[in-house]
Amino acid sequence: MATDKQKEALFKANKTRSQKATFKAQRFVKAYVKNKFNGVKSIQEVYNPTTYGTAGSMACALLKKDDVRAMLYEELDKQGLSDEEIVKYHKQNLLQRTNISASNQAIDIYHKIKGNYSPEITETRSINLHLTPAQIDERLFAIQAEIISLLKVKNPEQNVHKIDIK
Repeated sequence: MATDKQKEALFKANKTRSQKATFKAQRFVKAYVKNKFNGVKSIQEVYNPTTYGTAGSMACALLKKDDVRAMLYEELDKQGLSDEEIVKYHKQNLLQRTNISASNQAIDIYHKIKGNYSPEITETRSINLHLTPAQIDERLFAIQAEIISLLKVKNPEQNVHKIDIK
């Protein structure tokens, strides 16, 4: 069992680690806004990961954390990108007739960051079949019979079908 001094040292170490993590997260958020919402580039500036893929994974993980998202919203507000300001841009873009694609793209990114879109839902399923060779043959012959019944033609002489399954 840990002594009181060990517990206190562990508490101080965790507190320091937490403060460092918060400081780096704040630096990441500022870099993220500065780098036009490029998470990989921002992670590379702040954390110096070993690979590009690691940077992407780290950025994705950080942006899912509630405290980091709160820091991001705060930083966006400091930069003048509040919900009210974005509504003004929406109105401006609706009334314009010239090149507004870049502005619309920026608004789209803002809404993605704020979580205003419904999340994409993907589903993956795997099926593992454990069949014996005899069961596989039995199923293949059933499928073959079904195919033959679907291929039946009007001329009885042409009703002879041979399907070799190898």
